[in-house]
Amino acid sequence: MTKKRLIVDIDEAVHSRLKSEAAQLGIALGPYCASLLEISSQIEPPVSADTSNVSTMTLDSLRQLATDLGKSQPRGWEQSLRNVNTEIRRRYRV
Repeated sequence: MTKKRLIVDIDEAVHSRLKSEAAQLGIALGPYCASLLEISSQIEPPVSADTSNVSTMTLDSLRQLATDLGKSQPRGWEQSLRNVNTEIRRRYRV
């Protein structure tokens, strides 16, 4: 696999903490940061709490979004879940 170089600006405090963690593990800072990036890229992204387009979503999509919001509970999930449930109820009234 081809390797690519990544240059990132970070706060000095973060750099010091990462360097210290790498030293405690006995590895260089570069490979340590690369392993952190690899691990974080495998984590599933959180469910988006954006419910601004619920009126255009299918009923199945709304139900799935409500389930996902309840399981993952991202920031503001309560209001988002209320918006989704309101839209589901609105469709049953029509």
